[in-house]
Amino acid sequence: MFTRLLTDDDRLRAFMLSPQVDRRFKVRMLEKALAGKVSQLYYHFLLLLLRKGRQSLYQEIDYEMGRLYDAGHHRLRATVTSAVALSSQQLESLRKQLADSCQAEVLIENAIDEAILGGLVIRVGGRVLDASLRHQLDRLRKELGQAKFESTLQ
Repeated sequence: MFTRLLTDDDRLRAFMLSPQVDRRFKVRMLEKALAGKVSQLYYHFLLLLLRKGRQSLYQEIDYEMGRLYDAGHHRLRATVTSAVALSSQQLESLRKQLADSCQAEVLIENAIDEAILGGLVIRVGGRVLDASLRHQLDRLRKELGQAKFESTLQ
């Protein structure tokens, strides 16, 4: 929740990261905004980062904690990039195939990038499978550029 707010809200991010804003004021604002809305452990974690002046590391710490949590729960996160949005049925089918292949629970996110033209780029567990039309065309262009053609004209 807080990570998304910090990512999406430029004013909140500037407020939290600004060295001009007094730490005590940040703590009071955090207290007003989050008291009773998040767990005590999470709340005290945020306070600790503020008190130690490490709030700029929050997103990196949150990412690593999520990664460790996922690893401990035998879960992988996959990003499937396509030229157009995939339907929920397509995503579910792909999720099941990836889960079977990886022998783990897979959480899937669909990113849209029209530049790939078609097909999919799948990123999961540090691996990338590029089955995009853009990649295939680039590979074909490279192969044709290296090919030597003999003239049949005499």
